[in-house]
Amino acid sequence: MAEETGAGKVVRAKLPSSLATEASLTLFPLAGIPFEKAREIHLRHVDELSDLPGVIGVGLGAEGIHVTTHNPEVVPKEVEGVPIIVESAAGVSFEPSSHTFNQ
Repeated sequence: MAEETGAGKVVRAKLPSSLATEASLTLFPLAGIPFEKAREIHLRHVDELSDLPGVIGVGLGAEGIHVTTHNPEVVPKEVEGVPIIVESAAGVSFEPSSHTFNQ
């Protein structure tokens, strides 16, 4: 959709919701840390957090690093200033898939 302005045309495009959400996240800091820097911190520590006993998931959201775990006591409160939100994995179990891929 284009909108006429005094200086010419302004083009406005609607982003798919997933891209719009990601784009809006990059505009807001996390605990005073620019989102891109928070993303870099998350990437530096994702393996370390994933290796903690009981952890079954690690992700980055608008509030901080989300850690899903059966053992919340071992999860730090923050990492490099980015808050960690602990989500209980009570009732969640993981069973390896028996599916095989054909080549």
